[in-house]
Amino acid sequence: SSSVILKVTMAKRKKHSKKGRAHKKVDVPKEPNMFVRQLGSVFMIVLAIFLLLGGFGTGGSLPVGLFELVYKIFGIAAYLSPVALVYWAIHKFRAEEHNLSPSRLFSMSALLISFSCWLHVAFASETAIADYSGGKGGGLGEVIGGAVLAALDKFPASIMFFIVTILSACWAFGIPLKVFLLPFKKRETDEDTDLAA
Repeated sequence: SSSVILKVTMAKRKKHSKKGRAHKKVDVPKEPNMFVRQLGSVFMIVLAIFLLLGGFGTGGSLPVGLFELVYKIFGIAAYLSPVALVYWAIHKFRAEEHNLSPSRLFSMSALLISFSCWLHVAFASETAIADYSGGKGGGLGEVIGGAVLAALDKFPASIMFFIVTILSACWAFGIPLKVFLLPFKKRETDEDTDLAA
């Protein structure tokens, strides 16, 4: 009798396990909608055109108002924002899954921000209370550049942000830093030919 009870319980367990397996749904990963991702790139290009038109004070109230908003944030560096948007759109189009890589996003953002900070620091004038005002870097440049000007004088701060801007441009556009050594290499080769002569 105990063996019969054991067989019945084992059979019930097998049935339950089969039912449990049958009810489990297999999670199939959804494929990303490539068309929607490509639309994001088109939207960036359209936005870049609007900002470019707004930068020249034309195109209607939307482009002009949009550019004024970006100008308040970045200052004169706002004229670089259409370039940034086209840059992101091209790399988004060219990517295999039409995703903008973080390095592309951060490099161009770093260029915009560092240029904005340099414009604030370079064009700011010192007031009577040892403070700086009147920079051309917008609200973002004023916040970051102003914080740096609290620790550094105008000249070293300008040099620092200029170097960061150049490095950001090299990072964004894939320019190797050894490009800056080319004039010195040319001078070395000229000196070597003179010595050989």
